[in-house]
Amino acid sequence: MTTSARMIEACMAAAAIIAKSDGWMSSEERVVIEHLMRGLAGMPQVDHASAARQFHHFVETLGEDDGTSATAVWQAIRDVAHHGDMAAMVFACASKIATADGAIYSEEDSLLRMIAKDLGLDPAEVMPAAP
Repeated sequence: MTTSARMIEACMAAAAIIAKSDGWMSSEERVVIEHLMRGLAGMPQVDHASAARQFHHFVETLGEDDGTSATAVWQAIRDVAHHGDMAAMVFACASKIATADGAIYSEEDSLLRMIAKDLGLDPAEVMPAAP
């Protein structure tokens, strides 16, 4: 898997985790996710359709009630852990979605902290301020 593909996969996994955290996606979250997909599609060997397919696959996977499905989504994030700029970009994607609707809900806060830790980032340093 190319570096770009790993980064896109991790961003879409983080996006799905945050978007599903409170059980529904707000219209603001949808706009941010669409914007992220279009921006990521500008990377080499990535197109909007493949980013969208990956996001929807992760959303469906998280909807399954078995631990192995969720583990696979989280593994996509862990695959870019400790890769400096990639880890920071994945966390930035998740943060933008979490803050899209003007509030960071408790579920989103908890998951953002877990994502930061899985990426090898210090939550105390990277957590966004409440909008």
